[in-house]
Amino acid sequence: MGFFIEEITYTQLMKQAERQHIALQQLVLEISPFITKLLQDYGTIHSELHELYFNFHQLQFELEYHIIKEETAVFTKIKLYEQTKDASSLLITLQTICELRKEFELIIDLLKELRRITNGFKPPSEVCPTYKLTYMKLEHFDKNVIEHINLEHHLLFTRFEDEVA
Repeated sequence: MGFFIEEITYTQLMKQAERQHIALQQLVLEISPFITKLLQDYGTIHSELHELYFNFHQLQFELEYHIIKEETAVFTKIKLYEQTKDASSLLITLQTICELRKEFELIIDLLKELRRITNGFKPPSEVCPTYKLTYMKLEHFDKNVIEHINLEHHLLFTRFEDEVA
């Protein structure tokens, strides 16, 4: 018996997205002190760490804001729609999804910058284990953000827009 994505409910997709939100927030909180430590210890030798620090924290801000907007302005409306199938009041929700898609683009651009700054998450050869660990954590974070965007952008939001449009 095959598995069809159409059989997964909006609620199930949103629960998965919310689990990803929690994991991403935890990763950000875990990585941030490492980046700060690298900047303090190696910022005079590796000037790219200043850019890394700024870029990562801008990404943190954008993700946190994006998550709040999703969970408060979109997920609640999608859950209501799933229960009632009343699409008459969803214009604002569709507009918010459009805004979220633009935020995805900004987040992807910030991830590209992280990759560029870190040379594809490859630390310089002469650095300490903490430096290498930080880059490994950043690469893991990058993959998790992309997975999350794919879930929401390609599955949840696209399916919802197609159904109510």
